[in-house]
Amino acid sequence: MGAELYRHHPGFAAALDECDAALRPFTGWSVRDVLCQNPDAPGLDRVEVIQPALFAVMIALAETLRGYGIAPDVVIGHSQGEIAAGYIAGALTLAEAAKVVALRSAALARLAGTGTMASVLLSPDELRPLLQQWNTQISIAAINGPAHTIISGDTAAVEQFIGACERDGIQIRSIAVDYASHSAHVERLREHLLHELADLNPQPARIPLYSTVASAVSKHPLDTTNMDADYWYRNLREPVDFYSCVAGLLAQGERVFVELSPHPVLAPALTDALADAGQPTQSAVVTTLRRDR
Repeated sequence: MGAELYRHHPGFAAALDECDAALRPFTGWSVRDVLCQNPDAPGLDRVEVIQPALFAVMIALAETLRGYGIAPDVVIGHSQGEIAAGYIAGALTLAEAAKVVALRSAALARLAGTGTMASVLLSPDELRPLLQQWNTQISIAAINGPAHTIISGDTAAVEQFIGACERDGIQIRSIAVDYASHSAHVERLREHLLHELADLNPQPARIPLYSTVASAVSKHPLDTTNMDADYWYRNLREPVDFYSCVAGLLAQGERVFVELSPHPVLAPALTDALADAGQPTQSAVVTTLRRDR
């Protein structure tokens, strides 16, 4: 996850080292050691490790592109990606963003073993009637594209729903997590997160940031001074409406989308959104890194 880039690109390495220094007071371990596969480093199979590591890679990629004169006109982030987006936009300091991702992921670790998630190739409108049998146990967690929705909830219920979809020929894939973010499971973390993140001091963004938190999606940029503890709780609790955010940006004339990640996860959903908006040839989705390359 960026190890080769760290070894061979000084700009990426410098930015990642800054993230490492910002994260250490909250994690107690080195994200650099994790990415470079130091045998004493914690494993990426833990949510409280993988999410800070992803955060560091996202920011290091943004700084690497900035070094080549490539800067965003607007920024958006998906779920935890919105923390890196907040820093890139100038709303959070690096120390604040590091605190949010470290404490948010550590809180998520408290939910380990209680839930899971899955990716379904259906629109939310197609999906909702199918979820009625499990309406208190499964939630729509994210709307990624016109026909790409993420569900989240109790492990047994999600597994039953996966089985029902497979029998009906609906494309569905389990996500390798043992927690249910963006569902009612997160509500037990509310008071903890509000307390731990109470001292954030978010600033007006230097680069417009468009929220993907369902209740905050708008045709206008987010007032990032509102990215306080309650906002970051809602970022974890509410559905991610990535598709509506992207569709809104397309309607405003944005045409080139760059995914900052160690492997393209949202590129297919972005491509579908462009096609749905009738912009498949006038627009572009650019990825940055690919796993094992």
